Amino acid sequence: MKRLTPFLALLSGCATLSSARPLAPGEHEVGVTIGGPVLLFGGAPVPLPNAVVQGRSGVAELGGRPLDIDYGVNATAAAFYIAQGHLGVSHLLLDQNGAAPALAFTNRFWFGLDIPHSDQLEGPPHALFIDQLEVNASWDLDGQLLHVGLAQYLDVNNPALTLTPSLGAAFDPAPASADGVRLHVETRWYGLTQQREIDIVRFVGGGQGMLGFSFGISGAFGHKEGS
Repeated sequence: MKRLTPFLALLSGCATLSSARPLAPGEHEVGVTIGGPVLLFGGAPVPLPNAVVQGRSGVAELGGRPLDIDYGVNATAAAFYIAQGHLGVSHLLLDQNGAAPALAFTNRFWFGLDIPHSDQLEGPPHALFIDQLEVNASWDLDGQLLHVGLAQYLDVNNPALTLTPSLGAAFDPAPASADGVRLHVETRWYGLTQQREIDIVRFVGGGQGMLGFSFGISGAFGHKEGS
């Protein structure tokens, strides 16, 4: 099979809709995020154009607080003959209390696998399996959401400490309505605790990890009046 391990590693730096505020049962959000690690092309920083089509759905309450699932596929990866997607679960641990932020925990599983095609070499396909553990603190500021987080991406085939801090926001053009369009921006420093081992391209961020940036748009629906 064609060797795509470097691309699998690059495409694993995908962005998702924020899980900082899990959805209540019956609530849903669907959207797309574009971005990833920032590469240098001709001296200019350009985010890797990962396009992830995804959704979130509230499924239950645990301890009186919402628990949701998220799911999605990487449309960009298909151009490199890679099947990649994710499935995760998030739970709200603490509600926001004034200036004290809400806290949420996420466990998300990523997978990537070479797709058989005409341009093949002998050998088994390459696969990538990553478990993402993340804690997010968030503040709802008059309907606009600011969130900071810390994630650990655990490569099942090559476990290591890959702490990844993040900062992002979700903007609601019509905060008076619980449903509607949301705009998302986020920056992540992927694997800040690791020295990069991929030298075929140049990244922003020096030798430690990879700086990433993403933009997203989503639609929320299913909220009950007063929620």
